[in-house]
Amino acid sequence: MAILLKDLIPQIITIRVDWRANLLNHWDALMGALKTKVRLEKIYDDTVVIGVYESHWMQELYLLSSVLIDSINTFLGERHIAHVRFKLVQEKKRPERTKKLKTKTPGSVALSRSQQDALAAINDEQLRQALIGFWGRCNETYQSTTAGQDPR
Repeated sequence: MAILLKDLIPQIITIRVDWRANLLNHWDALMGALKTKVRLEKIYDDTVVIGVYESHWMQELYLLSSVLIDSINTFLGERHIAHVRFKLVQEKKRPERTKKLKTKTPGSVALSRSQQDALAAINDEQLRQALIGFWGRCNETYQSTTAGQDPR
């Protein structure tokens, strides 16, 4: 009996990825309190690479590697993992929110006649205000860099 390849591929991929996806999705629960000290870096073949944030934790976890392997395999229900590797990594920080730029009000920026004419042709009020703020910041930067210089 012939089986079409297109029917066979989803079965193979689902079986192969299923335990890895399960491990990835439940990593925090599996690690418990250690989840703040480590992160799952990579899963390949029968090896798991664990990123550790501090070197002294890496030493402790290395000594407990057989316990970790048993815990992971017990969680998965089958013996998928045979090796654990540790890698010293930096903890990923959440990016700080950028501060909203303050825009200058139209009356506080001295605009040239050509700038005023260009602004009058712009229908979008938000864009107009952004350009006014930009020209104001450019003017401030120019004045701060030329302050105290001899005009000759």
